Amino acid sequence: MKASNSDGRWSDEVTTLLITIRPLFWQTTWFLALLTLALIAGTVLYIRHHTKRLLLEKDKLERIVHERTERIEEQNYKMRQQAETLREINADLTRKSEVVEGQKLELEDQLQGLQFGADDYISKPFNLDILKAKVHNAIETRRKIRSLFTSQSEIPEVSVNSESLDDKFLAKAYDVLEKYYSNPDFSVEMFSDNMFVTRSLLYKKLKALVDLSPNDFITIYRLKKARPLILSKEMSVSEVAYSVGFNDPKYFSRVFKKFFKKTPSEYLE
Repeated sequence: MKASNSDGRWSDEVTTLLITIRPLFWQTTWFLALLTLALIAGTVLYIRHHTKRLLLEKDKLERIVHERTERIEEQNYKMRQQAETLREINADLTRKSEVVEGQKLELEDQLQGLQFGADDYISKPFNLDILKAKVHNAIETRRKIRSLFTSQSEIPEVSVNSESLDDKFLAKAYDVLEKYYSNPDFSVEMFSDNMFVTRSLLYKKLKALVDLSPNDFITIYRLKKARPLILSKEMSVSEVAYSVGFNDPKYFSRVFKKFFKKTPSEYLE
């Protein structure tokens, strides 16, 4: 350092002045060290906090997953139980369907057999003694019916409450003839239609029951209805013939004599 006077003259002596400039506190080493330590500590604390939060979220997610897994497993168990129940129900329905189908087929077989003129239907397995008894009763019943219808002068009565299929068939036949016997146009075709059977089945049933064809059955029924009219003497033979469905009085007299062994006139003597 040099100095000058007021005249501007500089001295020849040089003086050395030592000036020390200290750095600001934030530029000091200790501050930087503290700052570094603070940053490290803050980073460690942040990492620890973040890790703890992640662990809590992980635990929460694991609990949620566990709960949902348990619910799914419970639902799956219920669904398996329901599926098993449905399989059992389906198997039971299948068995019942097979039984019903078998019964349906058996009933259809019975109906078909009865429609073809069978008197009864026996399912397997059957008792041989019962079968023999049913056959014997059927034969005896038909023999009695045949004898009553062809030998008596009057139409034999048939119980409407009878369990016999033969009696029910004859009762139905009597009802139809009672309604139509006075109609001269009443034919075998009309007879079978009102009986709800075919002509061939009607022939088979009447032949088996009374040993008569449908035509003969109608004729004898008319003759038996004519007998009390003739005995009443209120109508002539011709009027009686027409009233019971005969178109020809002469033909009526011939068939009357053939059945009763006397002509209508002789029957009155």
